[in-house]
Amino acid sequence: MTSPKPMGPIKRPLVNAQPVDEFGAIMDDPSFKDDAGQPKDLLHVPGWSELRQKRDVEVAEYHAGIRMGQDVSALPVNVRWSRRAEIKEGRPDPQKLASAANNGYTAATKDDVGKPWLTALPPGASYAADGTIRNAAGDLQLMVTSAARAARNARRTAEQSRAQVEAAGTQVSGGLLEVGQSHRGSSPTVTKQ
Repeated sequence: MTSPKPMGPIKRPLVNAQPVDEFGAIMDDPSFKDDAGQPKDLLHVPGWSELRQKRDVEVAEYHAGIRMGQDVSALPVNVRWSRRAEIKEGRPDPQKLASAANNGYTAATKDDVGKPWLTALPPGASYAADGTIRNAAGDLQLMVTSAARAARNARRTAEQSRAQVEAAGTQVSGGLLEVGQSHRGSSPTVTKQ
């Protein structure tokens, strides 16, 4: 009986590469990491979402010092999804639509498709019988308002927030509460149980 011959060293690669996924390696494809691709956002609105993304990049460039403030684009309109039906039961609920209308929003319709802020029907969305645009689940409706009205709404919201902060008495020492001082809405004492 002969003894087995000693085996030499086994050659192994220096880097143990990760196996490709079940559909093949696409990581080397430049489009895989393309930020301009459509996101997985279920509320994506073609045109509007790209305008927002473009402005966000411009604002970041402004903060980085590579873009002038006057070169940051303004949005032509503001677009929102408003609830049109109850979440659980699915029954019509006009309360949110009425609230949006009070803020100057109107329903986006099939006549708006093709405008710069609505280049196509959102993914999965459909037209209601009246021509308005609703999401895939049918519980949201696409609403739009002018840039001027959106700016007015934003200013009003900011002023209301500022007034609430001032009413709470938190504008002491640069916005911080002084230690040991009592302010409306706060309780500086702790009881050990």
